[in-house]
Parts: sequence; C-alpha cells; structure tokens
Amino acid sequence: MLALIMIDGYNHSINYDKKHNNYNPILKGKWNYSELRQELITKIEKVNNPELDSIFYSKDLHTPGGW
Repeated sequence: MLALIMIDGYNHSINYDKKHNNYNPILKGKWNYSELRQELITKIEKVNNPELDSIFYSKDLHTPGGW
C-alpha cells in the first residue's frame, strides 16, 4: 500500500520535479508508472485482510490518488 502511495506521489509531482530539477524515478525513466502501479494493485488485491479492506478499499485503488 505504501509503495502505491509513493509511486502515485512521484507521478503527481512530475511537472514540479522537472521544473525544480528534483529526482523522480518515473521522470528519469527508471520506473514504468503504469506497469508498476498495476503490479502493486494486483498484489494488494490478493491480500485478504478485512480490517485493511474497510480502510483502503473504501476508495478506488484504480484511480491514481484514490487511496
């Protein structure tokens, strides 16, 4: 879950990071945002934890920033 939040944050800040010359692994081509995001969602959806589901799945994981 934290990794998903992290990559969404990097994706959200691409323009800011480019303007301010901040390191961003998506911007630098080190990470493929779409592929990595889908891989993380697939892993998250396989975990059976009703307590976390009630918190995290009340939002749409498939929408960036939806967590």
